[in-house]
Amino acid sequence: MIKFIVNREKDDDKYQVHNLGCSNRPLSNFFYVEAQNLDSAIKKAEQLTGNKYYPCKVCK
Repeated sequence: MIKFIVNREKDDDKYQVHNLGCSNRPLSNFFYVEAQNLDSAIKKAEQLTGNKYYPCKVCK
């Protein structure tokens, strides 16, 4: 399993999921999810929050 960073706030009008080492990741107001890949991390984030998430434009 890999850790991913999940925004708690919208960035560029979207909730986003980031790879752990992403240069575009949030510095505050985020949480982690563990998943096998970015798509799985997005699904987990959506299940946990009820929000629609997108891959970070740098990570995808």
